[in-house]
This record gives sequence, structure tokens and C-alpha cells, in this order.
Amino acid sequence: MISRASSFVSLTDSNASTKDGIPSIQGQPEQKPAKKLPENAALMNPIMLLNQMHPSAKYEELGKTGAPPHIQFTIKCIVGNQSFVGTGPNKKAARKQATFEACKTLLGIQYPPDILQGTSNKEAPMETS
Repeated sequence: MISRASSFVSLTDSNASTKDGIPSIQGQPEQKPAKKLPENAALMNPIMLLNQMHPSAKYEELGKTGAPPHIQFTIKCIVGNQSFVGTGPNKKAARKQATFEACKTLLGIQYPPDILQGTSNKEAPMETS
């Protein structure tokens, strides 16, 4: 059996402290600056905007009520220590409603009523001349 001697070259700074032979990093990592609210924030999808401004936002299904086809879903959006509840005929609509409330409270964005009701220009009938 052949025995090899291994050599170890330390790549750590000589001033770095060690604990159990593992180097530790001195100081704290640089904090990222807070994201700036986009100029067109009121035109952005609220879920996308909240995800951009508060990436730690979580969603939780609280339940559903009613019998098919009249089911109402309830979703809770949790951002930090605040929570916002939304209801809708499907999970997507309930999540969107909860996110509207979060954007209104946390970011000060008031969405137009047509967006809140789920209608958009894509769904509006075209005028004929």
C-alpha cells in the first residue's frame, strides 16, 4: 500500500479568526439598498410588484366555502408580521385580491376598480365603426 503525504495550503487571510479549524468571516455582509418603487407601479400586476418589492411574501390557503359551482376561496398573504386576506371564485382571484390589499397598505398603491374586478382592456369588447 502506498501512502501519500498531502499538503494543505491555507487560502484564508492570516488575520481571520478560526473556530475548530474553520475560518470565520470578519464583519457583516453589505446590506442591499431598499428597492425603489417603479414609476409605473399602478400599471404592474400586483402579484409581480409585491414579489419585486417584498420577495419574502408568502401565501396561505385558509379554506373554501360554498358548493360547486359557487365556491369562494380564501387566501392569506403574509408580508413580515402583517397579513392580508382575499376571497374569490378561484385561488388565483383570491390571491390577487389579497395582494391588492397588501399593495394598498404597504406600497400605497390604489388600483383602479376595473382591475380589482378582474376586467382589463383585453377582455373589453372592441368598438366597431
